[in-house]
Amino acid sequence: TTPPTPLPTVAPTPLPTALCDRPGSYLLGTVCQECEPGKYSDPPAGTWVMSCDECAAGTYTNASGQGVCTDCAVGTSIPSSGATACVPCELGRYMSSTGASSCAICAVGKIAATSEGSTACDLCDAGKYNSDISTDAQYHDDSEDCVAC
Repeated sequence: TTPPTPLPTVAPTPLPTALCDRPGSYLLGTVCQECEPGKYSDPPAGTWVMSCDECAAGTYTNASGQGVCTDCAVGTSIPSSGATACVPCELGRYMSSTGASSCAICAVGKIAATSEGSTACDLCDAGKYNSDISTDAQYHDDSEDCVAC
């Protein structure tokens, strides 16, 4: 996650009636607001922030008022910051860890052809192989990409 926005150097005038120090909130003028989806804040107790930070690539928030961002689950990723959801890995790609900003292409001899959102690649069937070493997932997304030895 990205570090929180620095604390303001000048207190708003007039001071807010309630210090806006709860996670997922920021001070707009003298009014406490909730961070929008894709953003978060976690001000130290007794302080406030003037804006929310975007969730980093590989993380998201899908609701308002969040104090932390959630890592993308295995089999998903998101390359941009400020996301409200992660996307499943496309066929031919996989991701076995959480918090990914991109999905990996299957290695030589493997495919991810069963469904989107793969967490691992499968070996070609016995007696078949996939020798493709390209960076194009289309050569790892179908069992027909495996050819007889």
